[in-house]
Amino acid sequence: MPLLTADPAIQGPRFREALAAAGVAELEPGDALFIPYGWWHHVQSLRSFNVLVNYWWAEGSPVTSPLDSLLHALLALRDLPAAERAVWRNLFDYYVFQTSGDPLAHLPPAMIEIFGRPTVVGSGREIEECIAKS
Repeated sequence: MPLLTADPAIQGPRFREALAAAGVAELEPGDALFIPYGWWHHVQSLRSFNVLVNYWWAEGSPVTSPLDSLLHALLALRDLPAAERAVWRNLFDYYVFQTSGDPLAHLPPAMIEIFGRPTVVGSGREIEECIAKS
């Protein structure tokens, strides 16, 4: 992502539109700012010494971080031919985003846990072991 002060020609086609919708918050020592999950934001320090803490607060205990999953998908899928990306898009829509309903609804409860609905922290061990072997 280019700096806000970069040449407008390299900032992307919708940069001006995004900037027009942007808000600004200048924080003082001791202040905190909550940014909702998934909101894009830009942070710029105005002094020589700053301490910034960023934490993606999410409910539940996923087996891996969503950001790690995104980065993995970028490396594995982004440069595939369009037809292959379409296949993966359909698989993600069906299994991950469940655009056609719950794809596991027909399975008995013991099988559902193995396929990605851990009921307690650590019960996704089977999935982690499969990933480690690949």
